[in-house]
Amino acid sequence: MATNSRSKYSNEQFEQMVTRMRSWLTGLARRRSSRVVTADDVHSYLDRQGVSTSAQTRLRFINSVLREPTFYSTGMTTTSTRPVAKGRAITEWTV
Repeated sequence: MATNSRSKYSNEQFEQMVTRMRSWLTGLARRRSSRVVTADDVHSYLDRQGVSTSAQTRLRFINSVLREPTFYSTGMTTTSTRPVAKGRAITEWTV
């Protein structure tokens, strides 16, 4: 089992998590009237899954999930609601 050097997940585990997360976020975006998701939504998913709080691991998930061809940047930003990042501008993504 190959392990990615930047996380505790094997490459296979990482890709499986990304696939599940992408599916969940796509459904979430479609249910919202704005059709928008953000990194805050990724963090919420990771929290529910019990994923490490390592910033490096979380950023790797965010960068793997919120990208084309599944998600497209709207060119707009919103303010993060997470206590750790409160007030920071984050990109909005749509399907």
